[in-house]
Amino acid sequence: MISLYIAGDSLLHRCPAGLKLAVFALWALGLTLGPALWPGLGSGVAALSVAVAVSAYVVAFGVGRGARMLLGDLRALWWFYAVLLAFQWVVLGPVAAIASVGRVLGLVLAAQIVTRTTRIAAMVAVAEAVLTPLMRVPLLGPALNRVGIRPERVGLAMGLVLSSIGHLRALAVQIRHAQASRGVRMTPWAWVLPLLVLAFKHADDVGDALAARGID
Repeated sequence: MISLYIAGDSLLHRCPAGLKLAVFALWALGLTLGPALWPGLGSGVAALSVAVAVSAYVVAFGVGRGARMLLGDLRALWWFYAVLLAFQWVVLGPVAAIASVGRVLGLVLAAQIVTRTTRIAAMVAVAEAVLTPLMRVPLLGPALNRVGIRPERVGLAMGLVLSSIGHLRALAVQIRHAQASRGVRMTPWAWVLPLLVLAFKHADDVGDALAARGID
């Protein structure tokens, strides 16, 4: 499996996966509910969100490497932020739009740091550890079991999703490099269509591998 994890020895790398995921969940909840409860803090919360995310890049990978990774992540999703800003600008106005996009930007960058400083196996273990006690709760446990929600299945699904993101990202880079070396014009359709074909092939391969192991 191709992981999003990048090896390192920073404070964030050494931090337990459960603590990082818990802090991230609380941080995401605060960024979502804070402006709704206190509308006047919208711009301040957005600025704090981006500042925390940028600081996390520096803490995890240093100033130089962290800045390069941050710029690369911003370039990869600039169109998403641009479309979101334009839509929010029309609906909410300029100030609220900038504050909203700032919160989303900070949250996405923070999620990048979590996945890059935490091994997939560690995140899967956290998911299973959280769900396992729930399976022993009367009524709730049997209900979850009836609909097919089991800790090992959730952990497997989480691991597959995270590894697939890394795999598709690597495929996109390979396609764009191959097309650039052949002089293909870098329009969106020039690399999106091959990526979709390879993504479907990857999904079929994963499905076949799971079926061969008796996992439904």
